[in-house]
Amino acid sequence: GTLTIGSMTASATVAVTFAPNVHDVTFRYGETVYKQTEVAYGEAVTAPEDPTLKGHTFAGWTPDVPETMPDSALTFTAQFTVNQYTATFTIPSEDWQEVLTLDYGAAVTAPTAPQKPGYTFAGWDKEVPATMPDSALVFTGSYEVILQRLTIAAVGDGSVTFAGEMLTDTTATFMVGGNVQLQVTPSEGSHLHRLSVNQQDRMEQLQDGVLTLSIIAEEAFVLAEFQQDAQPVEPDSVTYTIYIDGPGDVRVEDRMLSNSEQTIRVPQGGDLVLEFLPEEGQMVGKVTWNGETVTEHALGNTFVVRDAQTDGTVSVIFMERIETFVFAGIRYGVTDSIKHIVTVLPYDYSGHLTIPESFDYSQRTWQVKAVSNVAFANSEWLVSVDVPASILQTGKNLFKRDTRLSAIQWKADLPLRTEVTGELTNANMLYYVKDRSLAPRSGNVVVNGMAESVTLSDGNDFYCPEAFTATRVTYSHTYRMPTRRGHSQGWETLVLPFDVQAIRLAREPDNPEIFPYESLTDDGKVDRGETLPFWLYGYTDDDIFTPATAIEANTPYIISMPNDAVYLPVFRLAGNVTFSAQDDGGVEVHSTADDDLQAPGTQRRFQPSYQRTAMDNDCYLVNVNDSVDRQFAEGSKFMQALRPSRPFEAYMVAQTASAKPWYDIFEQMPTGIQELRVERSKVKGEGEADDVYDLSGRKLSNGQLSNRPIPKGVYIINGKKKRMK
Repeated sequence: GTLTIGSMTASATVAVTFAPNVHDVTFRYGETVYKQTEVAYGEAVTAPEDPTLKGHTFAGWTPDVPETMPDSALTFTAQFTVNQYTATFTIPSEDWQEVLTLDYGAAVTAPTAPQKPGYTFAGWDKEVPATMPDSALVFTGSYEVILQRLTIAAVGDGSVTFAGEMLTDTTATFMVGGNVQLQVTPSEGSHLHRLSVNQQDRMEQLQDGVLTLSIIAEEAFVLAEFQQDAQPVEPDSVTYTIYIDGPGDVRVEDRMLSNSEQTIRVPQGGDLVLEFLPEEGQMVGKVTWNGETVTEHALGNTFVVRDAQTDGTVSVIFMERIETFVFAGIRYGVTDSIKHIVTVLPYDYSGHLTIPESFDYSQRTWQVKAVSNVAFANSEWLVSVDVPASILQTGKNLFKRDTRLSAIQWKADLPLRTEVTGELTNANMLYYVKDRSLAPRSGNVVVNGMAESVTLSDGNDFYCPEAFTATRVTYSHTYRMPTRRGHSQGWETLVLPFDVQAIRLAREPDNPEIFPYESLTDDGKVDRGETLPFWLYGYTDDDIFTPATAIEANTPYIISMPNDAVYLPVFRLAGNVTFSAQDDGGVEVHSTADDDLQAPGTQRRFQPSYQRTAMDNDCYLVNVNDSVDRQFAEGSKFMQALRPSRPFEAYMVAQTASAKPWYDIFEQMPTGIQELRVERSKVKGEGEADDVYDLSGRKLSNGQLSNRPIPKGVYIINGKKKRMK
């Protein structure tokens, strides 16, 4: 700069002082300013205290912080490195451990536990998180013993003792797990002639009369056959004819009988032991004795005829061995091939699933007795499941993560607890049980056709496979679309599974009851705001909508709540509306299983929808709320392939080849549609009042006379004669 001094008459001294420039120093933490200061040029630049970030370690600032301030502003960004933590999975009983080192926030996947014969892995002691937290984790696993069927047959003069029970010349079945010890003792004057496990000789493994079986991983049949030491004088004998059909053999003592008819002589009063030896991939399908089916007595593929007194016949049929199979859309696992018992297994189930108590397949009648873990879980399309009374055992998490499941008909005498069902998210789920003690602790529970209270939630799928009664039923929906006086818009569709008795609007202070306009008979109460109406229309077979007086079960409607700024505030019904019915004697909740639920027309049919359905070119849905083509007013048209349908609404299905891309709900406003009182200053919108004259030609200033609303009567409004109600 320049300093100018005027004429000087004496000497003078001028001192000039310079101040250093000051600049901003900014320290950022992501997008956030962590600290900001002003520092003069040349002064020391000091970094703030290190910032912290969960699961990370501070790694410094970028760029590096200089020792002194340059002649410009500075910005530094905090840098972090992700921390690593360990997730330890250990099974102490097996001396097994696996350690994972994972970044904070990384996915945590539990390793596969080693297999242990005779046991099933029971899981980890706590839930494995989806992602790694900011600390080390330790999970401890354990096993559960698998109980297997152990059948012991003691034949002849001797005994087999197990678990304190002595078996003499009899057969018994036990459920066991782990190691098993059997005491095998011949009677005096007898000796052990044969000892086998699943038809495999075990005589050499007998130690001091004790047979030790290691962990039993499958069904086991133990045969201990005793014989007298001295052969008595041969008594009278009886004759047995053995019929063999199919790929397999029959062993009788030291004789091997093949596919044919054979005759065996047995001492009268003696025992006949038949060992059935199916070929690989085959099994014993059916055994008869003197014409009576005795397959279930052929335990361990061995059949014993005790104390033979008369001639007889034994027939055996060998069949293909079945372990798992699919029949009628259900996957089964064979748990007892002799008694023909199966368990329901996981499969790609969808729709409405009914589990039978029994069924015929592959020349056998199978009994359904159990349901395995996660049998119906992880299904996107399963809607309902019917579980029969024959089920005696279930696994866990049967329905876990079933996104559309809406009804469980539980006829089994087993508690339907959370650990059995798995986590269910559908608030509209119906649980059918035979006793309240078997039901879940919460939810819509139907006990022998009756429910205490049923609350239907908007937006969740609903399916009622079997009608029932409830003391109270409610459904709520929020109406928010604007309507427009004199125009067709603001319509929605509605279908409910019960006859509605009362409809209330959530409005302070008293949640007033509201009514379909057609059901009202006293226009005076409406004019005075004592009765609040809305519009409700049903569909006819002439393809038109006509006013309805009530909401009946499984009948589709269009519905509109007045929501136009020109109406008096009391008549604007936007908000949450609850539809209900209550009766101590029971309100019927109708079945929705009927595929014919619809309002048929000539060119279109009006179809109820209780569940979310995919978008379809044949379906026309109302352009409501978030599904609006902006060229049309909300709630004014049925539009083709607009969106998936939602629960408790209805859609149109065209029944002619000349279908259009949309249909107007009303081509024009219906003649005689009911209207409501308005605020006259708002009729034309934007604050402009109508030109209103009475029949004598007198103009009513600004749509009012003496600052009062226009009385009922006939007037000239904007040049047209109109009747004001």
